[in-house]
Amino acid sequence: MRDQKYTQDPRHAAANDLHRCFYAVKFDAGVTAALAAEIAALARHGADVRWSGTGNLHLTLRFLGEIGSGALAEAARLLDSGRGLHPFTLRARGLGAFPSLRAPRVIWAGVEAEARTDHDHLLALQKETESWARAIGLPAEQRPYSPHITLGRVARPSPGLQELMNEVITRTFESGFCRIDSVALMRSELRPEGPRYTTIAAANLAA
Repeated sequence: MRDQKYTQDPRHAAANDLHRCFYAVKFDAGVTAALAAEIAALARHGADVRWSGTGNLHLTLRFLGEIGSGALAEAARLLDSGRGLHPFTLRARGLGAFPSLRAPRVIWAGVEAEARTDHDHLLALQKETESWARAIGLPAEQRPYSPHITLGRVARPSPGLQELMNEVITRTFESGFCRIDSVALMRSELRPEGPRYTTIAAANLAA
């Protein structure tokens, strides 16, 4: 990471020059298919949940919020710093809800590293993305990092929600393992039919 911070406050830009962005990693086809199948199984209950599209499944490392074009360009450039970090292997495992199982707003799948070193490499990458966020002028994230994959967002209490949560509590889920060897800067466009995520830039981790 550079010693000098990006001088312009990334949140102070014209409304038409703001980009809702985050750093993330994406999964291989096998893990993505397992997550999509899990969403399909949970959606059978008919609860009013906005389920994630298959192309939107990812693991967020650092949410940046709305930033201007200058900060966006700098955030993309900083990805090059990730080339010195190690790849790691993980899988999706387990289900849960935020903020609680009794009052769910987000349905998620957890992640599990294959080995302790993989867990350490994931946390090292997340820590690096935090430093990139600070480098473009964002304040430090105060909440501890809780890695999870968003499967869906509860729109409102509805018939089927209790049955859905009962299954989240009791259902056993795990995907196969996959190797994570790149990190991406992504943009989220909020639309009535659901968010659309696009990759702005990406960088490979060390071989």
